Amino acid sequence: MKPPQNNCQLVCADVVWSDDGLPSSALYGDIYFSHAAGLEGGFAEKRAVFIEGTQLPSRFSAGSTTSVLELGFGTGLSFLSTWAALIDATPNSSGSGEPAPVLNFYSIEEHPWRREDFLRLAAAWPTLFPLAEALSAQWPDPVPGFHRRYLAGGQVVLTLIYADVEWALKQLHGPFDAFYLDGFSPSKNSAMWSDGVFRALARVGAPSARLATYSSARHVTSGLMAAGFEVEKVPGFGLKKHQLVAQLRYATRSRRPPPCHYPNSVVVIGAGVAGMTTARALMRRNILVRIFDRAPGLGAGASGNPAGIVSPLLSRDCNATTRLTQMGLGFMRADITQMQCAGHIIAANFSGAIQLARDPDHATRQAQIAQEFNLAVSFARWCAPNELSVLAGVTLTEPGWWFPRAGWLTP
Repeated sequence: MKPPQNNCQLVCADVVWSDDGLPSSALYGDIYFSHAAGLEGGFAEKRAVFIEGTQLPSRFSAGSTTSVLELGFGTGLSFLSTWAALIDATPNSSGSGEPAPVLNFYSIEEHPWRREDFLRLAAAWPTLFPLAEALSAQWPDPVPGFHRRYLAGGQVVLTLIYADVEWALKQLHGPFDAFYLDGFSPSKNSAMWSDGVFRALARVGAPSARLATYSSARHVTSGLMAAGFEVEKVPGFGLKKHQLVAQLRYATRSRRPPPCHYPNSVVVIGAGVAGMTTARALMRRNILVRIFDRAPGLGAGASGNPAGIVSPLLSRDCNATTRLTQMGLGFMRADITQMQCAGHIIAANFSGAIQLARDPDHATRQAQIAQEFNLAVSFARWCAPNELSVLAGVTLTEPGWWFPRAGWLTP
């Protein structure tokens, strides 16, 4: 997976709030949802346009595992509404003895919201707030790439892709059962509505995949039809006259990857941190795992250290290690928090970590990274010795990185 745009920079959304608490994008000069019906109307709009438009409630009621791809995560309202629709359609799934249907929700967003903006808006949705609170507890760090989160005990799997839409679509294979086209209007963000995007959707769509969008622009209709969708114009939500629903009838002649077949069982050699986390990932995919280690107990080797510092490793070329540790830090933090909430005793603390410069040359290189990447201060900040001394509570004489959401754990 090559880095989006070959760098580690990410520009978060610049949210502008109206006097009545409704959000708009300063970057695109557009609204995130219809303001006609107020904050509660946003929830009704997402449900009417996307959830009903792709006929997801019937899939959920049938117990089908469903994969959704959204273009434009924005406020997260479409995702939360879909999660709520899954709950409404399967009220007794937990006690039925049958496997609960799984929602795999992918969403591409080039300019993600900050967590504090999301919580401000979510407070206005009392029916969705418990779901919003669960999501906010696992909110990804503002770094590019893939951010997967397991919610509702794994029944809901959210994969946020912080990248431009063209790059992100090239990384996906599908198949997806439903598409939400929820970007800003075509006149404000044309890249989200290109013929190339429509062809990419057809490539990753399941047979008869459904699509919905609030836009009824002529070039959107013609582009979807040329890509292989059968398009229908239907009454729009609220003051909007029309919207589009579509169904994939034939895919464009692009090469599809072979289907992925998981093995029934896997043997993991080594019961340290790497081995156990690998086993956990396999078990999430319903794969039987056997773990072997020459030691009599878990974490007897290097993983038996009293504690380990967990922080990203930054580089000027945004190499694979940088990308992996940037994305992995947030995933690990979310996973450990979930395990702690489930009653597992894990000694860990993510109140911040400091990485000091090794020598003057290293300090110069790291300071250049900070200047070039313009990283969000909520993720990483290059600090002078006096700043670090205040943060650490001890006198430090070298500059270094401050990672506010990094920390330590006991393996």
